[in-house]
Amino acid sequence: MEQLVNETVMGELSSMRGMMEEHFAGLLWSDRQRRSPINGTLTKHLFAAGFSAQMVRMIIATH
Repeated sequence: MEQLVNETVMGELSSMRGMMEEHFAGLLWSDRQRRSPINGTLTKHLFAAGFSAQMVRMIIATH
């Protein structure tokens, strides 16, 4: 029973993490697009390619 509860909680946490990453990606893209259309476009393409929000921030910071 305890294992089932742990698996359920971990699944829910994973789902919440995914939703938060999607939400953060949208906010980050919107902010980048407003400040710099080129960085905004690059951000959009990196997210579409499957890069994480943290990786996109690192790449954009060096751009």
